[in-house]
Amino acid sequence: SYFILEVNSHLENIKKGLVMTICFQLSVKAMIDITCNSAKVYFFRLLLVEKRYFLVSL
Repeated sequence: SYFILEVNSHLENIKKGLVMTICFQLSVKAMIDITCNSAKVYFFRLLLVEKRYFLVSL
């Protein structure tokens, strides 16, 4: 499964579970431009949303 973590705090806070996780459907993946970061966390941007998110595979 994949979960979306909205980036409104530092990565340490995300690891502590302070950021809400939102499950997204497979159809949404087609609208996502994904690039890999050195921390092996995927940054992506929803085309219709001007925010950054973490994509974490669990």
